[in-house]
Amino acid sequence: MKRLLPIGLALVSLLLLGQARPPRSPNIISTDLNDTEAKLPDMWKMLHKDKNADAAATAIPILKKANQLIDELVKADPSVAPRQQYHAIHNLVLLAILGDDESAKRLDTLAKSSAPSTAHYGKVAHLVRDWWTNAGDANAQKKILDNAKSLAKANPKDDFLTFALIDMHEHGAAVPDLATAVEDIIYSDLQSDAALRYKAAPHVGRALAFSGPILGPNMTFNSTFKSAAWKGKVILVHIWRYDNKVSRDQLALLKKILDGAKDKNFEIVGVSCEHNVTDMITYLKEHQITWPQLVDPNSLGWNPLVGQWQTSVSQCFIIDRAGIVRAKEPPFEKLDEILAPILDEKAPPPATPAKK
Repeated sequence: MKRLLPIGLALVSLLLLGQARPPRSPNIISTDLNDTEAKLPDMWKMLHKDKNADAAATAIPILKKANQLIDELVKADPSVAPRQQYHAIHNLVLLAILGDDESAKRLDTLAKSSAPSTAHYGKVAHLVRDWWTNAGDANAQKKILDNAKSLAKANPKDDFLTFALIDMHEHGAAVPDLATAVEDIIYSDLQSDAALRYKAAPHVGRALAFSGPILGPNMTFNSTFKSAAWKGKVILVHIWRYDNKVSRDQLALLKKILDGAKDKNFEIVGVSCEHNVTDMITYLKEHQITWPQLVDPNSLGWNPLVGQWQTSVSQCFIIDRAGIVRAKEPPFEKLDEILAPILDEKAPPPATPAKK
């Protein structure tokens, strides 16, 4: 069962919402929240002890306002509660690290709660706090990792813990190997909805396989692309739209790269988000773009893979010969430089069949 912090428990916001005002739409609140948090200092400055004293004066009022907006957003759209309630705890932990005493007391109150679900939230919040507090201490973080793994084994389907571990992977690791170790826990020990979504997206250094309907002649969809069939090849996956000029300019660059790597066992696959597929087909023919295009006939104008991968139009990622993601959303002007060493790598030898 998924745990949810009770709405209205006053655990996520630190200030009252102030004077009553007409309810706002979730989109407006989300925009306000994004604009507010865009003013925060760099995360690195907030986590490192020699920097966060300067950051605190700016960050504390912004974080408190952000948590007000999260409360408002969850009330306007309860469906966002699981993710946004962790978002609020993330902010609460930052506030405590930055020296806000009230926030530190709230974290302690959570952890000491007699309600098991609330105490669990407090335990996870303290895990994140300990990780970030020791952002420069690799030895201390190794011990915190043991606690994280124990929590994951005890709560394998917990979205809240998954959000926390993703946060720890992305922020505060003393060395890159520790960030990888946190991600290892997500991959090996968690099966929550959030963990499954995370593992379905491309992450550098992780294996990725995917499939989708291939657009055929005359708007037919008679075959399915499977990336596993291209194992041993380097694959560039391009997410694009025909009606987007940036995407079209990228096609010309990709064609040039592909033409120059004909002997390198290099392939490109397009993931189209185009709604005007007829014009797209004409454009591809005119410009001799021949690599396969994945188009979902049930969602023209979008592609479910883009949502699954948590990416956007005019982006790409690169998979190496072993099926491992090597680059995610790299700058297109540096693709030649990024691809060169990957293309020069040899394919891994085929797996040896197990002896009977």
